[in-house]
Amino acid sequence: MPLLIWMLIILAIMISGIIGYMVFASYSFFEALYMVVVTITSIDYQEVKPVSSSGRAFNIFLIITSFSTFTYVLARATQYIASGEMAAQQRSFYTDSALLPYPSSS
Repeated sequence: MPLLIWMLIILAIMISGIIGYMVFASYSFFEALYMVVVTITSIDYQEVKPVSSSGRAFNIFLIITSFSTFTYVLARATQYIASGEMAAQQRSFYTDSALLPYPSSS
């Protein structure tokens, strides 16, 4: 379950980034998607086209937000795996599943 929540948070940041670039920088959907991926992954390519001051301000916000979120998610994922919580949940899932009765074929 935590992995799903973390993935949804990352997806929300990407969607917010796409919308932000479309609004503040007048990018098309594909240009905005490209800029979000480039910004979040810190590849540091040039902008697709020149960006206004409000577009740069949004870019700064996106960089800080995405970096902070990815750092937090990485730390939580590491803790989740290292603490054995993931293994305990998997054991519980498989144990609970084994106790469920099979549907009858008749």
